[in-house]
Amino acid sequence: MPKLRPFLAALLLALGAAAPALAQRGVVVDSAARVRVKQAEVGTVVGALLAADSLSLTLDPAAGGMGSSLLIPVADVRRMDVSLGVRTPSQGAWRGLKKGFLTGVVLSGAIIAAAAIEDEQDPCGDCFFNATLSAVIISVPLTGATTLLGTVWGAAAPGERWRRVQPPVYVAPAP
Repeated sequence: MPKLRPFLAALLLALGAAAPALAQRGVVVDSAARVRVKQAEVGTVVGALLAADSLSLTLDPAAGGMGSSLLIPVADVRRMDVSLGVRTPSQGAWRGLKKGFLTGVVLSGAIIAAAAIEDEQDPCGDCFFNATLSAVIISVPLTGATTLLGTVWGAAAPGERWRRVQPPVYVAPAP
């Protein structure tokens, strides 16, 4: 272990020195890329990035090139995301399936927990079905239904994928 300490110290020093250098580099974004900017006072603006410097971002909210440009001070930017494109319906379905299944499992767990508490407080000794068994039986189709609903919803509205970036942002010239 004593031989490992100098190595770990050198590694931590190297990582500490590299972090500020990486932070100063900035991110290069293609000209007219679709971006989402969250501001403190105004809210969220989505549009095409026209220009950027260390003080401001210039967006076209209409994203068609015909709208008026919007100048956003970098100091007001709380978060900025660059669009990676729209998901395919199959990607949306898979995402919806996972969310629907997770929702069903959480709801089923809550129902089973509530039924178990009810059984504990008011046991039914001669009942054929107690509340917990009934909740378990109900939870299976409930989870299946939420999974199916999530899958259909995800395929119908796949949504857009975003990648978070930190200013400073530099705009690459259009090809």
